[in-house]
Amino acid sequence: MDTRFACLVSDDAHPHTLAEQGHLDHILRRAVEEYGIPQDQAASVLHRFDHRRSNFYHANTGRSWREREGYHMVLDSGLLGVELCSQLLVAATQSEG
Repeated sequence: MDTRFACLVSDDAHPHTLAEQGHLDHILRRAVEEYGIPQDQAASVLHRFDHRRSNFYHANTGRSWREREGYHMVLDSGLLGVELCSQLLVAATQSEG
């Protein structure tokens, strides 16, 4: 797996996570609590970051980051936690499969 083109996105979430936490509400809350983004700026900062990620992905792959076919693994860090997602990504990149 070529990790130079790895991209972490949050477009899709497990239905349980959506029902329990709400999609955008959870992302905004996490941005404020974990990353220290001021609450009144969180939505615009996240939008700007998403736009940059989308542009980076398109520039390096020629694809839209919304196309499912462009992803080999999708992890819900809201459900699994950032630490477990990190461990799974490291394990996947080190596997010989």
